[in-house]
Amino acid sequence: MSGLHKRYTDVFKTFLTLGLTSFGGPVAHIAYFRKCFVEEKNWLTDTQFSQLLALCHLLPGPSSSQLGFAIGLLRANGIGALLAFIAFTLPSALFLIIFAYSLDTFSADISKKLVHGLSLIAVPVVLDAVIKMARQLTPDWQRLTIAVLSLSAILFINSTYVIFFVIIIGAIGGLFLSTG
Repeated sequence: MSGLHKRYTDVFKTFLTLGLTSFGGPVAHIAYFRKCFVEEKNWLTDTQFSQLLALCHLLPGPSSSQLGFAIGLLRANGIGALLAFIAFTLPSALFLIIFAYSLDTFSADISKKLVHGLSLIAVPVVLDAVIKMARQLTPDWQRLTIAVLSLSAILFINSTYVIFFVIIIGAIGGLFLSTG
């Protein structure tokens, strides 16, 4: 097996495993990705991961899907990116299709309770991921201040544009932190 073919296989298997086991939505996925690709497989350094994540947060759409695509691209070129995307999203797409078709077999009350129960499980998974990301991304008081002010703006300013402005201000703050 050639080196590139082995990388394709590794990317596909790794992202398929993540696609089958990464519950909790995009924020939780990012935490799973960090653990897998930085801590366990050493495909990326912490700095590389943080830089890719920052780039993905600037783009519209789900950051975890973009991050997975980018990691696949870095690991095994364009084909690796496509393999990562397919392997990571296919399990949830299949689960969703199965769940949608099975809704007709259950009463509306049971379906509602099932979805509510799954939602309750997602809360601690996402909260755990957010706490881990916050610890990683805010190692000093300056970054913590930017994060707290950004969160405050998002929570208390009722505007669809607030996130755009928070990203711009955070990027400017990051420029000052990286030069100081």
